[in-house]
Amino acid sequence: MEWWQAEGGRRRPGDPPGWTRPWRTGFLAAFVLSFSFLLAQGQPSLSKTAMYNITIFTEPPVALEGQTVNLTLKYNAANFAFCNWYRGTDVKENLIVTFYLPPINGNTTGPSYTGREVAGFGCSLFINNLHLNDSGTYVVTMNGPSVHGKGDVKIQVLGAVLKVTVTGPSHVVENQPVTFRCSSLGFNVSYSWLKGGQPIEAGGNFLVENNNLTLLSTSRSDATSYTCSGQNSFSANNSEPHRLEIFYGPEHPVISPLQRVYNEHSTLNLFCSAVSNPPAKFSWYLNGELLQQHNDSHLTQRLTLKNAGNYTCKVTNVETGLSNTAILEISIREAINHISIRDPGKVVENSTTYLNCTASGFNVSYYWLKGNQKLQAGGHISLSSNGQNLSLSRTSRQDSGVYTCSGINSFSNNSANYTLNVFYGPDAPVISPGGQFYAEGSNLTLSCQADSNPPANYTWSFKNSTHSGGIYQLFRLSSANNGTYTCEASNNETKLSQSKVQPICVLEKLSKPILWPSNSLVAENARFTLNCSTSSSSTVKVTWSKDSKPFPTNVEFDHENRTLTLRKFQQPDAGTYTCTAKHLLGAATSNPSILTLAYGPRSAQLNRTGTIEEPLGSELVLQCSAESVPRAKFEWFFNNTVNNGTEDTLNVHLKDWEDEGNYTCQAMNPFTTHTTSASVYVKLTDESAIQPRMSVAAIAGTTIGSVAGVVLCVIVVYVIWTKVSCWVKKTYNIQH
Repeated sequence: MEWWQAEGGRRRPGDPPGWTRPWRTGFLAAFVLSFSFLLAQGQPSLSKTAMYNITIFTEPPVALEGQTVNLTLKYNAANFAFCNWYRGTDVKENLIVTFYLPPINGNTTGPSYTGREVAGFGCSLFINNLHLNDSGTYVVTMNGPSVHGKGDVKIQVLGAVLKVTVTGPSHVVENQPVTFRCSSLGFNVSYSWLKGGQPIEAGGNFLVENNNLTLLSTSRSDATSYTCSGQNSFSANNSEPHRLEIFYGPEHPVISPLQRVYNEHSTLNLFCSAVSNPPAKFSWYLNGELLQQHNDSHLTQRLTLKNAGNYTCKVTNVETGLSNTAILEISIREAINHISIRDPGKVVENSTTYLNCTASGFNVSYYWLKGNQKLQAGGHISLSSNGQNLSLSRTSRQDSGVYTCSGINSFSNNSANYTLNVFYGPDAPVISPGGQFYAEGSNLTLSCQADSNPPANYTWSFKNSTHSGGIYQLFRLSSANNGTYTCEASNNETKLSQSKVQPICVLEKLSKPILWPSNSLVAENARFTLNCSTSSSSTVKVTWSKDSKPFPTNVEFDHENRTLTLRKFQQPDAGTYTCTAKHLLGAATSNPSILTLAYGPRSAQLNRTGTIEEPLGSELVLQCSAESVPRAKFEWFFNNTVNNGTEDTLNVHLKDWEDEGNYTCQAMNPFTTHTTSASVYVKLTDESAIQPRMSVAAIAGTTIGSVAGVVLCVIVVYVIWTKVSCWVKKTYNIQH
């Protein structure tokens, strides 16, 4: 609302109450002082003052809390100078505001001023934002020269509907009554009720009395918000919604799932539900015994037969104090358990074996495995109709192994193993090593083995002694170990036994044979014998070799090949001979014997032949050669008289005429004593008698002939020397 400013009869908007323009302040003060003085001076003449009754109008006629009321005046006098408004009696402490009329204008506030009062045109009074305590009598006085007016009006501020509040229970058990009470602030308030935002009509289940609402019998549909609406002739207000909760139940619980049959080792997971407010508390029982509380589900993993029975779900409402139960009977089909195979006892090869399988469980069927292979009826295998029994006719060692009986039904399986151990044997023993002949002084370990289950027991027999165990050890073999060794294998379970015989022959250790004579010269066409000295045992065989070549046809063997005779020794028989002694375990070869053919000498030859002329006083050189093994020995003769020369060369100084004659070389083989010879006649000449009669041509021819003769002699000597050297070297090697 605008404030009024006394300028031309109205206040300008924006000037606060009691505000006076500065330039008028001094004038207003002077006026008040002057007016007061005049009143004082004219006090004896108050009886001359005109008195007026002032009528006050209220706009609007009804003052409402929080609203504005405008108090306007009606009066006849025109010379009023100012007016005063009072709350209650017109005493100073009740002064609200003083208002100065034109031409003075302005106002001042008093002790009862609240800040909500504004003086207006014509001395009217505006009161903003009315409070209930603004109710009462308002007095106005007006004064002017010789005039005084007074009026009053009574204002009743009517309160608006405020603070509407619903009180009453927030919950109630179903079928019980409940009453809500509504209260508020305000003038002459009447009440109405809303349920879930919809108006409630009195009657039926609803009883409305004054400010109370009663539900005679509650149901769960009454659970909602209730609102109280307060109203009077000029205002209305609603309470905050008041929530009513209906406690009910529990109704009959429902257990799910409804499955009644379970397999052993499966999982049981039951859920229980029941309509209830507040939600019900749950308890589970099995055959009357408490399982758990405070959970709407019950879980049992890996069911056993003990888990079968009546499962009870009990639901309880702690508010209503009611409870209810549901029962579900659970049956459990037994899984396959306690499967086993009956021990058939001792099983011997070729007997009949029975294996019986048993198991507990629902509707069990059986099948058999050996290893990973499923067994089928047929051959020596028989199965009963449900597979529970397995029989093996003429059981063999191949039937040994792990047998598995598997029990199975629609929801489980189980199995048991049985190791079948078939007793058999012993089979024919095998002795190793299997040889008969062994070296003298060696060690021998005999092993006897026989396929048998359980493993066989072994006993060795030799002559009058016995030895237990599969191993028989012989140390430093000798002829005393020759004989027959018997191994007997026996089986304590099958009560069977078998034996094997092994002959042993100890062969002497071979030494190197001695072949003699070791080296020999053999005369051509002579009979010659070699002897091989070695063991005389019949197990030792002797063989001969010559330069790794076959023997000639003129060879004779005697004394079990221990002697070799060459009937007519020839050059092809010459060579290196060896003998070898052998038996089954080894061989030894003798020392070599080198046989050389002795022959010659053959056709002795001189380097000069026939008759030769030599000058008296010259040197005669004769060289003799002859093929011979061993090398020939030479002897020289002069005119059939032995000369001192024994070498193959003869040097003679022809100093006398007596040196003329026959010179003979005789070659002799020192082994065969055979000889051969060659001769030359030497004729001496007088060199001095011959020389004058020789012509130049003769001298030249003689010279050339001499030179040629010397060359020829050198060649012949070299050839003979080479052959003799080779023979000597060969002879030396034979002898050494």
